[in-house]
Amino acid sequence: MSSKPEITPQMQSHFIQVDELRIHYREVLPFQETDAPPILLLHGFPTSSLLWRNIMPVLGRKQRVIAVDLPGYGESDKPLNVSYSFRYYQRFLDRFLDSLGLAQINLVVHDTGGPIGAYWAVHRTDRVRQLAMLNTLVFSDFSWAVMAFLFSCKLPGIRSLLASPWGLKTSLYLGMNHHEKVDEELIQQIQTPFTEKRARKALLKAGVGLTPAGFKDLEKLLAGLTMPVGIFYGAKDLILPDMPKTAERLIAMLPDVSVVSLPECGHFLQEDDPEQVSALLADFFEGTQSNGISPEEKTEASVKGEVLPL
Repeated sequence: MSSKPEITPQMQSHFIQVDELRIHYREVLPFQETDAPPILLLHGFPTSSLLWRNIMPVLGRKQRVIAVDLPGYGESDKPLNVSYSFRYYQRFLDRFLDSLGLAQINLVVHDTGGPIGAYWAVHRTDRVRQLAMLNTLVFSDFSWAVMAFLFSCKLPGIRSLLASPWGLKTSLYLGMNHHEKVDEELIQQIQTPFTEKRARKALLKAGVGLTPAGFKDLEKLLAGLTMPVGIFYGAKDLILPDMPKTAERLIAMLPDVSVVSLPECGHFLQEDDPEQVSALLADFFEGTQSNGISPEEKTEASVKGEVLPL
């Protein structure tokens, strides 16, 4: 006799005013109140909180879950008179969380949401209980793929193509291993926030707003992260192909790290295998993985792509 699927809470869509910006976020509330800190999910380029739509209901069974459209993305405002720098997003996250009355959170980051969230976390270590990183970058020595992206964002003809409907569609095929999951609905959802020329300009500005100098500052402070850090990445990532090296460096630098490599997932692992990603994140935040692994065992297991205990 098969077991009944577990009921998941409904996802809600909200808007909130943060300073002069109208900000959109998605939220899932658990059926029962909990003392666990809410989970904040940060997306990257060129996505939005939509990226987390299949992850949130599972995590929301036991904890409050919030996914925000960062300024410049999704349904949030896309100003052109801001820098989209590390400090800009740091101020935004402070004020967004304060507006929601959240003193402490668990944090999940992806793509450029990684350096944004990590930069905020190293300056606000008292506000982060646990940190999960999914296919992201945090070090100042960029890979060839990142350098090519930044260079393309500054070339007049190519930069327009990157933010075009064709460019946004192509990013899905480049970022996913399971191309059969790229349907017309998903393509339209990623294109819709950037139908206007002004919105596409803001997207490109946000794409290059995180400067090398900011990455260097982040790198200097990373060792100050003492909370549990979980790294979950798609091994077939063509957008950030150096993710295994990033994981190894973080293992050597931080005191409490676990790593999981998903061999059949690409950059957008939330789209390639949302069920597995949801389960791994739920286990991480519920603390169901055991303690007591040595740094040597961490390094060896991470290279093999094994699940590492916290």
